[in-house]
Amino acid sequence: MAKRILVVEDEADDRKIFATTLVGLGYEVFEARDGAEALNCVRVVRPNLILMDLAMYPLDGYEATRQLKNDPETSSIPVVVLTCFGLRGDEERARAVGCDEYILKPLLPGKLREIVHRFLGPARDEAK
Repeated sequence: MAKRILVVEDEADDRKIFATTLVGLGYEVFEARDGAEALNCVRVVRPNLILMDLAMYPLDGYEATRQLKNDPETSSIPVVVLTCFGLRGDEERARAVGCDEYILKPLLPGKLREIVHRFLGPARDEAK
């Protein structure tokens, strides 16, 4: 069974690029447009990894990550923040709510692959 990744991103183009890259690597990908959708999706699909944007409405990535990490059923799922927020204090704030990694966009496909492999290893199909 392929490892599952949830991509949480309000920008449709970014969501599509991330999802297409990850599917091409052999992962099963689910998408959410904001933190509220992400919380609902996590309970249904039980992803192995979450790629989380921060600037979303109505529920941003900070609050969605905080809720996920405070819930014993979802706290062990790694959350990798992919964001344009690069100001002083942004990474510290994201880590304070529980993110496991903080990566600035734009993100090249090779870097995305490296990050996902660090948390999940190669996808089933990629390992063949």
